[in-house]
Amino acid sequence: ARGRIERAIDGLNHAIRDIRNFIFGLRPELLEQVGLVGGLAALADEFRLNTMVDVELIVDGAGELDLPPDPTLQLLHIAREALSNIARHAKASRASLVVRPEEGDHVILEICDNGRGFHVDGPRGPSHQGLANMRARAASLGGGLHVESEPDAGTRIIVRVPRRRDA
Repeated sequence: ARGRIERAIDGLNHAIRDIRNFIFGLRPELLEQVGLVGGLAALADEFRLNTMVDVELIVDGAGELDLPPDPTLQLLHIAREALSNIARHAKASRASLVVRPEEGDHVILEICDNGRGFHVDGPRGPSHQGLANMRARAASLGGGLHVESEPDAGTRIIVRVPRRRDA
């Protein structure tokens, strides 16, 4: 049993590393070709293949989700970090990435899981900077990040950013 657990942990670590490498490998010129939806689809596929978590990508209004390269990259970084947290902490069996346009020229990205959840206002150790990093990325785009979670009730991360920085 110990060997199987260690192999599972190794598999998760490889998945996290692969997802990070994919995202860090995305350059603005590549983002013009794949865009936000393509990048999220690649993240979901990689995550699904390398974890035991079933992840679904739901896209509403794909034609209205064209973003400049920087916001696209920042949203992909946020999704990557959230998926990494699911793999490391949530003990989830299902997750979803939902992206949709919102009136007022904004884009919404939701990352949800059915994992063990946590106390949103609870203390975080110095090595747990994922939520702070995601918030900083959203803020850098003129947007925000909201977290909904309770123990044994999963987690929902909602990112709302303008399509254009001046929006």
